[in-house]
Amino acid sequence: MQLNKKLLLFFFFSITSYCFSKNKTNDSLLTILKSGATEVEKVSALLKLIEASSNSDTALMYANKALVLANLVKYTTGIAESNKKLGKCYMQSGNNDMAIESFLNAIDFYQQLNDKTGIGKCNYNIGLIYYKIADYTKSLNYLLKAMEMFEQIGDKYLISLCSGNLGNIYYLQKNYDESLKYHFKSLHISEELRDENGLAKNNNNIGLVYIDKKNYTEALEYENKAISIYERINDSTGLSSCYINIAIIYDYLSNYKNALDYYIKALQIKKQIGDKAGIGVCYVNMGDLYIKLLNYKDAIAYSLKGIEIATEINDLDNLRTGYRNIASAYEGLKDYKNAYEYESKFKSLTDSIFNEQNSKNINDLKSNFLLQKKDIEQKGKDAVAEQEIKRQKTLLYASLGGVALLILLVFFVFRNLNIQKKTTKVIVAEKQKSENLLLNILPAEIAHQLKETGATEAKLYANVSVLFTDFVGFTTISENLTPKELVAEIHLCFTAFDEIMGRNGLEKIKTIGDAYLAVCGLPNEDKNHAKKTVQAAIEIKDFINKRMAEGGKFNIRIGINSGPVVAGIVGVKKFAYDIWGDTVNTAARMEQSSTQGKINISESTYQLVKNDYNCIHRGKIQAKNKGEIDMYFVE
Repeated sequence: MQLNKKLLLFFFFSITSYCFSKNKTNDSLLTILKSGATEVEKVSALLKLIEASSNSDTALMYANKALVLANLVKYTTGIAESNKKLGKCYMQSGNNDMAIESFLNAIDFYQQLNDKTGIGKCNYNIGLIYYKIADYTKSLNYLLKAMEMFEQIGDKYLISLCSGNLGNIYYLQKNYDESLKYHFKSLHISEELRDENGLAKNNNNIGLVYIDKKNYTEALEYENKAISIYERINDSTGLSSCYINIAIIYDYLSNYKNALDYYIKALQIKKQIGDKAGIGVCYVNMGDLYIKLLNYKDAIAYSLKGIEIATEINDLDNLRTGYRNIASAYEGLKDYKNAYEYESKFKSLTDSIFNEQNSKNINDLKSNFLLQKKDIEQKGKDAVAEQEIKRQKTLLYASLGGVALLILLVFFVFRNLNIQKKTTKVIVAEKQKSENLLLNILPAEIAHQLKETGATEAKLYANVSVLFTDFVGFTTISENLTPKELVAEIHLCFTAFDEIMGRNGLEKIKTIGDAYLAVCGLPNEDKNHAKKTVQAAIEIKDFINKRMAEGGKFNIRIGINSGPVVAGIVGVKKFAYDIWGDTVNTAARMEQSSTQGKINISESTYQLVKNDYNCIHRGKIQAKNKGEIDMYFVE
C-alpha cells in the first residue's frame, strides 16, 4: 500500500517575496502627493504608500501611479522600484504573466543602475513564480541568477533563503546530492545568523531528502532537530509537518505503532489550526497503517473520515488513496462485493473515461466468479471442485480479454473522432484568424469580394472625404526619443485614431511614417461623409490635446478635402487597398498648409459642412502644385 505523499512529503518552502507590510497608511505621505513636491518626491511617497498598504488593489493603484510619474521625469530608480512593486502586486493576485513582465522590466532598469540587490530580488521572485507553476527548469535558472547577485553583495540572509529554495527544487527533480548541498549551505548560514526559523525549515527539508534516499537514521536525526526548534519557537504548522515526516519514516521501517502515534500527534495539531487537507491526509494514511496491522475495521473507519474531507475540499489524490485503502480492507475481511465497489471507485478517478464502463464490466465478472467460487468451496475441496475453479478462472480471463479488446477498439474509434474534431476546430480557428487578418487590411465589402471571386476591380467613388494627419516637428522630436519610446508613442496615437475612425464610419487606408490617411464614403456611399470626417478630425484633435497634457510628445496638423477618388487593391504580395486622384493630393496639401493643432479644410468640404460647423475663412493660400486655394479652419 503506497502512502499519499501529496501533503505528507511536506515541503516547507521559504516562499518569501518581500510582500507588503500592513502598517497604517501614513497621512504625511498622502499630504506630499497633494503638495507642491517634486515628481521624484511624489514617486518616493507612492512607493512608501505601497509598503504601508494592506489592500492589494490600493497597492496596485499606487504602483501604477508611481510608474507613470517616474517615466514622466525619467527617474530611473523610481521606474525600477515601481516595476518591482507592480510585480509583487501581480504576484499576490496570481497574475503570473504580468508579474514576470513587471519584474523583467524592473531588472532592465536595475541593470542601468548596477543595483545588484534589485536585480537579485526580481530574479528570485520570478524563480518563485515558476516554482508555483511547476516549471522547475526556469525556476532554477532564475534562482541561480538571484544567488549570483546575493553572493556578490554578500547578503547572507538572502543567500540562505535562495539556497533553501534551490534545495527544494533539486529535491523535486530527485537530484538529492544537489538538494543536500544547498540545504546544508542554507543551514550553516542560519546557524551563523541565529535564525531559528531558518534552522527549523532546513533541518526539516534535509530530513525529507534523507527519507527519499532511504537513509532513515539520518532522516530521524534531522526531523527531531527540527521538532526541538519548532517547539521552542511555538510553530505548530512546522511541528505537524515534522510529525508526519517521522510517521512516514516509521511506516517505511515497518514500525506501524510508532507511525500511528506520530500521525495522532500531527492530527491533533492539524485540527487545532484548521488544516482540512492535512487532517484528511492523516486520516487516510492512518487507515493504511491499520490495514498493515490487520485492523480492517479501523482502517475503513479512518479512511472514510479522510474520504469525507477529501470530497469536501475536492482533494482527488487523497480521495483515490482512501478508496484504495477501503478496497484493501474489505478484501482482508473477505467482503469481495464492497472490495470491488471501492476498487472501481478508485479506478474511476485514475483511468480514462472509457475505464468507467470497464470497471463496471470487470466488477460484474469478478462478482459472478466469486459467488460461484464460494458455492464450489462449500461442496468441499475435492478434485471436481478444484477443476471447476480452474475452469471458471479460464472463463474469467477470457471474458476480461474480450472486454479489454472491446474497450481498446472503442478507445481507438473515439480517439480518431477526437482527432478529427480537434483538426476541424483548428481549421475553423485558423480560417477565422485569416478572415480577421483580411478585415484588418481591407474593408469588409472588398474582403468578401476577394474571398468569393479571388479578385477585385478598381472603382470610382464620386463623393468621399479624405483625411490626412501629420505630427508636427516629428523628425526633431524623434531624435530625442529612444526607438522603443518613439514606436510606443506612435502606436498609442494611431491606435486611438483607429478607434475614432471606426466610431465615425471612416475607413483607414494606411499610415506612412508619421502620417495617417483615412476616407469616408467608400466602399459604401454615405451622404454625410464630409460631416463624419470633420467630426473624426475634431475627436483626433481633442485626443492629441489630452495626450499632450499627460506628457505626450507630438502635436498634430489635419487636412480634409472632398471629391471623387479611385479605390482598389494594388500589388500581389503584401497587397494593400489604396485610393488615388486629385482629391487625395489636395487633401495632402490641406494638411501641409494647416498649422499646429488646427483642422484645415478645402472649399469643397466647406460647402458640405458650413451649416454644421463654425469655419473661419483663411483666404486663398498657395498650395504646392495647386496654386492658390480657398482654405478654412474648423473651430
